[in-house]
Amino acid sequence: MKREKSIFKDVLLLKLIILISLISIIFYCLTPVDIIIAENFKTGEVLKKWILKENTFTISYTHSVMLSEVTESYIIKDYKIILMESTFKDYGAGLPSSTPYDFKIDEETGLFKIFNINKEIDPLIYGTGTERANHKIIIDNEKYEFLDFSSPRDSVKLTYKRENRLKYIK
Repeated sequence: MKREKSIFKDVLLLKLIILISLISIIFYCLTPVDIIIAENFKTGEVLKKWILKENTFTISYTHSVMLSEVTESYIIKDYKIILMESTFKDYGAGLPSSTPYDFKIDEETGLFKIFNINKEIDPLIYGTGTERANHKIIIDNEKYEFLDFSSPRDSVKLTYKRENRLKYIK
C-alpha cells in the first residue's frame, strides 16, 4: 500500500513537471520578439531575419566613389525604423558637405558624424554591391555581409516587425 502511494506520488509529480514544461515551452514560443527582415525588394522574397536584442542596428558599407567607409545607425522607435546618425570620412559625390542636423568632426580620426537625425526611413533599401561596397548589417555587435544572403546588385529592403518566436522559427 505504501509503495503504491509512493508510485502514485511519483507519477503525479512527473505529470506536473511535464505540464509545467509544456506551459513554459508554449509561453516561450508565443513571446513576441523584435525582428529585422531582409527581403529582395523586387520579388519580396525573405532573404534573412534577425532577432534584435537591442532596438538598434547599423549598416556599414564602402562608398562607391570615395571608397571610404560609411556607417548609418538606426533605432526602432514606435515600430518604425529611424535613422539616428551617419558617419563618414571623405567629402564628395553622394556625401553631404553640409547638414541641417547636429554634426561634429572628430579631430583624431577625421570622421564626420551627423547625429540627432531622427528621421523615419521607409522604405529602407540598400543596393548590394558587387565587390567594393561590402555592405554589412551590424546587429547586437555581430556583422553580417549582404553578399552572404543576397546576390550582387540586388536591392535589399529592410523592415521591422514584431512577431512571436514560433512564427520567427517557422
